Amino acid sequence: MVADEPSRRLFGKKESVRRGNNWEKVVLYSKMGRLLERCRRRAAIQAEERFYRSCCSD
Repeated sequence: MVADEPSRRLFGKKESVRRGNNWEKVVLYSKMGRLLERCRRRAAIQAEERFYRSCCSD
C-alpha cells in the first residue's frame, strides 16, 4: 500500500513538530521511545550481570 502525500508528510520530523495537533503525537512517541530505551538498557544490564555471575561462580 502506497502512502498518500499528506500521511507521508506526517512522518517528516520537522513537519510533525511544526503542526500543533501532531505535537501530542510526537511527545507520545518520544516518551514511548525513552521508555523502551530504558527497558532495553535494563535488560542489557541484567544480561551482563547474569553473564558475570555465571563466569565468577565457577
